[in-house]
Amino acid sequence: MSEVKNVLAKFYVAGVSDITNGNETAPEKTGENVTLSAVTSGSEENKSFSMWTPTGQLTMAVTNPNLYGFFVQGEELYLNISKTNPAAEAAPEAAAPAEGGE
Repeated sequence: MSEVKNVLAKFYVAGVSDITNGNETAPEKTGENVTLSAVTSGSEENKSFSMWTPTGQLTMAVTNPNLYGFFVQGEELYLNISKTNPAAEAAPEAAAPAEGGE
């Protein structure tokens, strides 16, 4: 089993589009659809990332108004991917610190 704890990937914002409530007369923004794609060129660092992650795509809907505008088409981003702790999720009290602990 791999002892790798996380993966660092480099993606760019391939697209951002508004999600609206569907009301044609008074449309209201309710989110943004964001598409990220793996970098493949543009710098030596991108070429290095591309060697190990030659292709990839992430699509997500963002509905937190505080994040509207965070994703800008063409910008490059690092993605830090970490595994969750399934044991802590199954039994949250086991992962919680003892009373008085940090």
